[in-house]
Amino acid sequence: MGSSMGNRQVLDKTYYISLLNNQLRLLETEIDSLVNELDKTEKGQQNLLYYEQKAEEQANELKELQGELSDLNLIIDRQNTNADMRDLEFELVEAQKSNEELSLAVEELFQERREKEDFIQQFEERIQRVRRQNDEQINNLEPGIKDEFERVKEETESLRHELEEKQHELEKLNKTKEELDLALANSPLKQQASVLEEQIYELEEKKNTIMKELNSEGTPEEQRQNLINRIQKDNEVKLRKINY
Repeated sequence: MGSSMGNRQVLDKTYYISLLNNQLRLLETEIDSLVNELDKTEKGQQNLLYYEQKAEEQANELKELQGELSDLNLIIDRQNTNADMRDLEFELVEAQKSNEELSLAVEELFQERREKEDFIQQFEERIQRVRRQNDEQINNLEPGIKDEFERVKEETESLRHELEEKQHELEKLNKTKEELDLALANSPLKQQASVLEEQIYELEEKKNTIMKELNSEGTPEEQRQNLINRIQKDNEVKLRKINY
């Protein structure tokens, strides 16, 4: 009888996992369908951005649901490795609760999808009405004003395309600049130039020190001796660096 109960629990877990997999596949299909429908609408409308963000949120929720599926798989693994039965029963109860919550979440997603479809349809109909009204108003204009309107419209469209091209060119230039900056930062020539600049700075400091000593008070013989001492000291420092 114990073996029968164990087999039934495994079958129950397998059933819930199968049900969860089916719901996940349905959810993936609904999300893909929603994203495709959103892509078909006009990208320039602000409301479309909102729905794209909602689709991304649903994709994140899908990842969370997949995590729950992973937890259920862990339960099966523990069952196969003779894990403590009480722990498995507790986890099964939790899995059943999660499955109920998942079912509610899926229903809410379907309902939200239907609401989005209705809203998108209404929005598209509104766009079409506005376009028809604009066309009617344009057709009712005087010939001279209508021609001027068409000219301005064409010019605006041309400027819009030109602006898009300039933006693409700017993006390419920025990308090229980043690549050149990266290449320059890794260039051995730049590293060598940095070392040379440091050496030049050190030489300038030494020169200034020597000039100060030459301009300090003392006899020419004392100045000469100070200069010799300074040169000897610098040479000793260089030798220590080389030996090190």
